[in-house]
Amino acid sequence: MARQRPADFLPACVLARPDFVEACAARDLGAVLRLAKQWGGLGFSASHLARRCEMTVSRVQDYANGRIQAKRVEIFERVADGLRIPGAMFDLAARPWERDSQDSHVVEATRSEPSTEDGELSVLRANS
Repeated sequence: MARQRPADFLPACVLARPDFVEACAARDLGAVLRLAKQWGGLGFSASHLARRCEMTVSRVQDYANGRIQAKRVEIFERVADGLRIPGAMFDLAARPWERDSQDSHVVEATRSEPSTEDGELSVLRANS
């Protein structure tokens, strides 16, 4: 049986929880991570949060258990980006994905494949 992969972002119902909103406003990263783990849904484990937020599992556990507290803005930016928490919830500027997601459905619908002069699809390759 295939293993179900957890979502890459927190559901809107978690972002709207009063305790989550309060934790973000207070920049209480431990509470944010505990609530994300508790209410994020199937698969929101310490290792999933660590992967999404570019941290080690032990660092996520240290924050969640209150052994350390986050102070640097860069940490909150990584958590906001990794879990898709709007920047305003952490008193940050709008994150790049917030601006992009507003028009992403329009962009995807209008994006066309690049083609050559004779109408054949071209292949784009990244330079190594």
